[in-house]
Amino acid sequence: MNVDSAARTLRAELDQLLDRFRDDTIIEGANASTIVEEVRLALEEEFVVLVSQYTAEVLQRAVLLTYDDSMRLPIHLACDKNAPFSILQRLLDADVDKTSIKVPDKWGDLPLHTACSRHQTEVVKLLIDSDVSKKTLHTKADNGSLPIHAAVRYRSPPSVIMLLLESSEGRSTLLEPGFYGQLPLHAACRNGAHPDVIELLLRYDEEKKTVMQEDNVG
Repeated sequence: MNVDSAARTLRAELDQLLDRFRDDTIIEGANASTIVEEVRLALEEEFVVLVSQYTAEVLQRAVLLTYDDSMRLPIHLACDKNAPFSILQRLLDADVDKTSIKVPDKWGDLPLHTACSRHQTEVVKLLIDSDVSKKTLHTKADNGSLPIHAAVRYRSPPSVIMLLLESSEGRSTLLEPGFYGQLPLHAACRNGAHPDVIELLLRYDEEKKTVMQEDNVG
């Protein structure tokens, strides 16, 4: 099997494995959290065994291949399924040029959009740190949302919001309108964000411009 064929095979196997990660809300009962953790550990070990069967070159190519019409790379799916941090790190390490963090899926979402919507603080930090230019902070999905819009819309914790706002590039997103012309502050208020998140959005808006800006419906 040549490198290209092996990469396609590995990509399909990664898709099948990552798709088996599930949110713990689908498991009920007193031992649900224990069962979920055991399943995650088993799948994490399975991932290690899987990638160890291929060369570094094959893995490097596989992490940049889309698999179905969602146009997702393995890192998109890993973020979506809340895969363990070690798996995200391994996928990103294999992507030498960090191209995958800048690739949108079918809906225009970058991996950072998805990680923000899944409350993955460690993963959000990993993705931001891997983006030297910090352009991903300013990349809009097809619906006009920046990663910070996704974070506040899905009620990410203050730790995620802080990461998105720590750099000067991140703070400038506070004034960028998204879906329906909403600033991150609009989206946070409309979606019941934690008071600490609202406080962060206001603190980093030093000139307090956001509180006076209207969205598309005024």
